[in-house]
Amino acid sequence: ALQDARERKRAREELLRQASSDALTRLPNRTAIMRNLEQLLETGKSTGLIFIDLDGFKLVNDAIGHQAGDTVLREVAQRLGEAIAPPSFVGRWGGDEFIVVIPDVEDESQVRDLGSTILTRCRQRVPAKGREVAVGASLGVALAPRDGHDAATLLRRADAAMYMAKAGGRNLCTRCRIARPRHRALQGRFVEPGLFEHCANQSDVLGRALMAGNRNRQLSARQRKPCATHGHRLQRLERAAGKDQTLGRTDVVNQLAVGAG
Repeated sequence: ALQDARERKRAREELLRQASSDALTRLPNRTAIMRNLEQLLETGKSTGLIFIDLDGFKLVNDAIGHQAGDTVLREVAQRLGEAIAPPSFVGRWGGDEFIVVIPDVEDESQVRDLGSTILTRCRQRVPAKGREVAVGASLGVALAPRDGHDAATLLRRADAAMYMAKAGGRNLCTRCRIARPRHRALQGRFVEPGLFEHCANQSDVLGRALMAGNRNRQLSARQRKPCATHGHRLQRLERAAGKDQTLGRTDVVNQLAVGAG
């Protein structure tokens, strides 16, 4: 009877592990990420979140095969795990997307430095099926409570920042900010997504140029209309924003104009 009880306990523990672990990478899965992130945010302490999306991963799958793609994901997961020290943790959000959560953030530079390390690790080539596969990563950063008080909001804003890194040339780390626009109609909305802040040292010059270009293109919403050729891109940016209720269509058009430049 005692042996049976022990076996049942081990079986329950294994089921719990499988329910909260990604089968391919053995990292925490989406459910575990959300649970742990929500628990951290309930403490009210400053928390950092980095949304990672691999650059060039689809090309690996298409050109070499899904087995090679799985090899890349496992290797990247291992590198991320080695780069992140507890109590911070990394999990697989799904596909080629990963989430890093940093508890008790004392200074924003702490998140920037970690982002720079992640970019460096992800740029290193991965051996797969007898080849050296090159991928990179685009990173989006959000900080609680400044950028959001709940897990869903923080993830949406980090995701939107990640897409701005993609639009800015990839292999970048960016952060979307909450701002108070002068135009009364935009008060309280999630704006200024074009202000790029790059973690990688080599991206600082590009970051300043992008910020300057964004300021020079601050036209009114009435002057700015999406052209037909940008229709697909507009829809993609709207999806990228996660249909955030605080993000208006005008702001998405602003992102389109920044990305087009």
